[in-house]
Amino acid sequence: MQEMSIYRKNIRKQKMNEIALIGAGGIGSELAEQLYKLICKKQINLSNTKITVIDDDVVEIKNKLYQNFRKEDITKHKARVIGVRYNFDYKIERINEDKDLDPYNIFLVCVDNSQTRLLVYTHCLEKNKFFIDGRAEGKSYAVFVKKNQTLEDLKKTLGKGGPTSCQLKQRLDDGMIDLGNVMIAPKMAQCLLNHLRGESNISMYSATM
Repeated sequence: MQEMSIYRKNIRKQKMNEIALIGAGGIGSELAEQLYKLICKKQINLSNTKITVIDDDVVEIKNKLYQNFRKEDITKHKARVIGVRYNFDYKIERINEDKDLDPYNIFLVCVDNSQTRLLVYTHCLEKNKFFIDGRAEGKSYAVFVKKNQTLEDLKKTLGKGGPTSCQLKQRLDDGMIDLGNVMIAPKMAQCLLNHLRGESNISMYSATM
């Protein structure tokens, strides 16, 4: 009886993992499914973990081809579709300021722009929080995990252009899709598991098929 009391006390003392999944498009919608499966298999403990999906975009017809959406989802907000489907919290909004990140301590970055990435990097380095940043372009993908990088190190990994798709435009125009965004999702999920379990991650993983 005493052992059970100590166990429950320790559970109450556990830090709450407030996870923000930022971006519910090509990468984020696939990652959400991976996280849901891990929850169902009791690999992520919801007693000390909360997942919030954040995105202000809506599902377009073209998204159904390479993102985790269905015909009936078209014109609906991506965050709401994914949140309702997998029973996650969701916010229909865009991350614009540092204060938008304050409620969370773990960030799964699945966005298509460098501005949001830089905002998350800066926030995590200043406030000692954790991020996993996933990127995909066609058959290539990369995962960046917070370790001991400096902000200047992380800036060097960012592109200088505007928003980028996880698909290559020419191949999409030719009716072809690639699966980099699908392949990266389990890699990001494993990195999250490693972090939640107190196990180590490498700072960067990349591959091209």
